[in-house]
Amino acid sequence: MNKKKIVIEKFIMCDCYGHSMLLHYDGTEGFRELDVSFWSRGHWGEVMSFRERLRWTWKILRTGNPWADSVCLNPKKINELADYMIKLKEIVNKQIEEDKIKSEKK
Repeated sequence: MNKKKIVIEKFIMCDCYGHSMLLHYDGTEGFRELDVSFWSRGHWGEVMSFRERLRWTWKILRTGNPWADSVCLNPKKINELADYMIKLKEIVNKQIEEDKIKSEKK
């Protein structure tokens, strides 16, 4: 059986270029999930415990992907995030317009 596969990704780099975020939506039929991953450049000298290294290794062996600093969202949570982002977009666009009007008056 062929499952319809929909995968959408969006990579966003922080303005400081030290952090980034990846939104990866896997809409494969029967499996719908949004993974949100966060990265920070550099290593702070922290050494993982043996147990933590084993946990990461096991995850990579099972799935091929480490899950460090990731948030996985089900369809309900995806809708909550989307509603929030739409509301935020409206607020930001309004602020941009207000700033534009203020700068034109000067």
